[in-house]
Amino acid sequence: MLNMSVRKRVALNDSVMTVNEVAEYLKIHRTTVYQLVKQGQLQGFRIGVDWRFRRKDVDRWMTSRIKTDSTSS
Repeated sequence: MLNMSVRKRVALNDSVMTVNEVAEYLKIHRTTVYQLVKQGQLQGFRIGVDWRFRRKDVDRWMTSRIKTDSTSS
C-alpha cells in the first residue's frame, strides 16, 4: 500500500488545474495561458466556458521548453 506522501504526490501529478492555477504555477499572466492554448502549445479541455488542464500536461509542456546548452562540456 502507498504511504501518505506517495499518495499525495500521485494525486498532485494527476490533478486538474484552472487557468488561474496554471498562470500562478508558471508565473505568467492568464492571457498568456489562453494564448498558449490558442497556439496549440498547451493542452487543455473545456468544461462549459471554463478551461481545465492536467498538471502532468503542464509539466510536460514546461519540460519541453527547457533548453540545454549543447556547447557545454
